[in-house]
Amino acid sequence: RNRVMSSVPSSEGLRVKNTIIGEEKMKLLQLSLATIMAMGTMLVAEDSLSDAFKNGTLNGELKAYYYNRVAYNGVYDDAHKLDGDIINFGIKLDYETAAFYNFKVGLGVQTSNAPWVDTEGKEAYGTTPGRGLQDMWGSGAVLSQAYLSYTASKTTIKVGRQYIDMPLIGSAPSRLTVESFQGATIISNEIPNTTLMAAYVNRFQGWTDGEGNIADFQRLGNNVDYAYALAVVNKSLTNTTLTASFGQLDNTFDMMYADAKYDGKAAAFTYNAAIQYGNVNYDNSSANDAYFYGVKVGLGIANFNTYIAYAQIKDGDAWWGTAGSGTIPLIYTSSVVLSGQYAESKQYAIDANYLIKEIGLLVGARYMNIDYTVSADTADITSVYAGITFDKALKGLGATIAYEDESHDTNKVADRKELWFRGSYKF
Repeated sequence: RNRVMSSVPSSEGLRVKNTIIGEEKMKLLQLSLATIMAMGTMLVAEDSLSDAFKNGTLNGELKAYYYNRVAYNGVYDDAHKLDGDIINFGIKLDYETAAFYNFKVGLGVQTSNAPWVDTEGKEAYGTTPGRGLQDMWGSGAVLSQAYLSYTASKTTIKVGRQYIDMPLIGSAPSRLTVESFQGATIISNEIPNTTLMAAYVNRFQGWTDGEGNIADFQRLGNNVDYAYALAVVNKSLTNTTLTASFGQLDNTFDMMYADAKYDGKAAAFTYNAAIQYGNVNYDNSSANDAYFYGVKVGLGIANFNTYIAYAQIKDGDAWWGTAGSGTIPLIYTSSVVLSGQYAESKQYAIDANYLIKEIGLLVGARYMNIDYTVSADTADITSVYAGITFDKALKGLGATIAYEDESHDTNKVADRKELWFRGSYKF
């Protein structure tokens, strides 16, 4: 997803670079590290502490991504046409100790490298204003996780640098580097069939710094000191998942989101339906408050599945969350490659896919139409995609490929074509 945090709303999807430079004391990280040091001082003589580190878990992922983008930099002519590609290689390693008196320590490192990128690739994926979106061109390594967690019963508190996956705060899985956050989270399953979540973050690590380096932890934006989100997910009703969330980005905006999803089965058929609603209030901004809603229905038989979705953004430009680029396509009409668009508009999407179980191959196609309210422009987005996961001797190996073509009626400078290949091995 080409989605990054911003403290300044804009009419083009509310995107700005997350390269705002600002220094802030890393209080939460310092607290977690101080606690870890205190534990080591008091308990280093205990054999069980040593066992906690020896019996920890290590997860890794080797990544190789190839992206190609054909787009325009501000003017719809050949002189401003971007046609660049990039190959990125990376490693993601995450280690977590076993529990010691309910405490755990976690560390995570990510690397990224684009050894053969040329000028066109840098323009398309990292430097050019407008269509250069600082999303792939960035080499180096970053300590993405450094946290201390404590679990009591079915509640876990985690403090420090960490990956977050919850409504309104999270990372899009589309880029090679996973976004991370510095702060504190609480996840509780004490109530039957219910998950309660809360997150407070004060710094953010994005994809790249826009200057050819992997991103490091920085402030959330201009004059932005924090973001938080609260969420509840309930599955008490048969085949039904209810989600509600509220969040705020400092003094910039606050947002609420809710959805209801139902999955059913009748004979050889599966079916599902979902509704969603989001509301964004720009309290200290001249931007108009906005809201969106969406509906989605799907039908499947055997290994074939399809759905149709409709969404409308009203009264202004909306948003997908309070921090990060989002964990999933929040709006139901998201496209395959560049995900959801939140400018004031009416949208619908149709998707059909088929799973060849014998070889773990999924193939599909999606069409999306956007009727923009303010500009009177219309966009047609057509996508084809495939993904494969291997088993047995090649377990952990997988790849996805997607091609997307976006065409506008009047705002031709927004036309683009995008090809993505992502291969990885998880161990």
